Parts: sequence; C-alpha cells; structure tokens
Amino acid sequence: MARYEKSQCLKNIKKFFVESIPNASDNISRIIIKCMFFLCIIGILGSCIYLTGYFGKYYAEKKIINEQREWFAFERGNLLLKQQNNEYVAWIGVDGTELNNPIYQTDDNGFYLNHNALKEKSGYGALFLDCRSDFSDRNIVIYGNTNEDGSLFSTLHNYRRINFLRENSIISIKRAQKNYDYRVFAVLIINSNTKQDKSFNVCQKDFSSNKAFSQWITEVEMRSFVKAKIDLTIEDEYLTLITSCDDFEGARLVVMARRLRQEEERTDLYKYSLNQNPKFPKKWYEDRNIEYIY
Repeated sequence: MARYEKSQCLKNIKKFFVESIPNASDNISRIIIKCMFFLCIIGILGSCIYLTGYFGKYYAEKKIINEQREWFAFERGNLLLKQQNNEYVAWIGVDGTELNNPIYQTDDNGFYLNHNALKEKSGYGALFLDCRSDFSDRNIVIYGNTNEDGSLFSTLHNYRRINFLRENSIISIKRAQKNYDYRVFAVLIINSNTKQDKSFNVCQKDFSSNKAFSQWITEVEMRSFVKAKIDLTIEDEYLTLITSCDDFEGARLVVMARRLRQEEERTDLYKYSLNQNPKFPKKWYEDRNIEYIY
C-alpha cells in the first residue's frame, strides 16, 4: 500500500511539471503564465541558495569571534590569539556592547577589509591598526568594517545618539597585559577621498607644536556632532576609530577618544551636548545642494 501511494505521488509530481512546461497546444497567455511560473521557481531557488550562503558565512564568523572572546577571558588569551594569527596586536571593547574584538596589523591597510581574523578571504573583515601607526603614537588610528549583523565597528554608529554616548563613553584597549581606557570626546564625518578634503587629516599621528595641535583639535571640535567638556592637550594620547557610513559616497564615521589621565576614573561624569551646526566635508554639502561656507 505504501509503495503504491509513493508511486502515485511521484506520478502526480511528474504530471505537474510536464503540464507546466510550455508546449505547442498552449495559447500565448498560457505560455506566458508557465514561463512566469518557472521564473518564480528559479528566483525562489536562487534566494534560498544566497540566504544559505549568507547565514552560513555569518554563523562561521560568529563562531570564530565567540571562540576568541572565550580565549580572551583567560590569562593566556593573548598568547592563544597570537598563535591563531601572528598579526594580533591588541583587544578593543566597549562594555555592554557588541564591540569586543581583537585588533590586527599588517603592512597593507586594505587586507583586513576583506579578510577575517584567520586571514581567510571574507567580506566580514577584521579590525586593524593603521599600518603607519604604532601604539607609541600620540594618535592611534584603528579601522574596521560596518557589518549588517552589527559586528566589528557597527557599534560606532550608535555614538551619533547622544544618550548612547553618555552611557558608553569609555573605550578600552588591552595590550601587553595592560588595560588602557579612553573617553570619547568627538564623533564626526570625514571624506575618505583626501583630494576632496585636503584641509584636514584626522589621522595625524604627532604634532610639531602646541599651535599645530590646537589647530587640529579645533577642526575636530568644529566637525563633531557633540560637544564634550573634556580637557584636551598635546600631552594626551588619543584614539581614532574609523568605519564606513552612508552619508555620501566615500564618507567615513570617526569616533575619537582621549586616554584617561592617572587621576581620572572611568566613572567620572562629563557633560555632553549636541553641536547644533557641525562642519561636514564639502561633498556632504554638494550632495544636498547646500552652499559650502567654510
């Protein structure tokens, strides 16, 4: 009985597909309907294949980072991360957020934009220290992708909301078994096309004089979405985090922080307010047909 039912089922399926194929006896409208049916089937199958691949890659990348976070919690975590990838240099985190990742450094700033923590080809990417940077620089520059799943530097976009900034103003860097805390003081947009925005280099590493630093930090404050009551001097150490954003083609979101001084605490309260008229790159104004007055 079961064999008969199975045979009938197969015959019905075969009949369905045979009748669905356009043939000489069909009129024009029926042929069009059948063709549309097969196009829908192809579309559904294609979507299933794409989604399977997408979520499969997402799961694989999440598995890697979750394992790394487990390692980092142990005393030998840095050693294990270095063994996994010899370009590992530090760990970055913001408590209570998805930003909790290793940082790598290679001689090619483009490498970790399309390679993961295992150096495998992947659009997921990994966080990386600027190849021209060093942790002894006055301004440490770190790059990372913004991913649809909220990973890597996707968290940085939340700093455009002042309430998030107030609650998550501390960014931590751990390297060589030491922890360094930085407090966010600026959030701004830059143009990655330096030919279109020559007047400002957010990645400047060192400053020749107090005047040079003062000019640089004044430009940062003019461009920032927020105003922070935080003292900033040439003697301080700065952290600059950069990721992509969609404000215009080539736009980059930048979050900047100053390292806590010896007498400062993570729990210290600082006043933040919105900058009602931040300065944007020239391209931002051009795309909106607004006069560039700077």
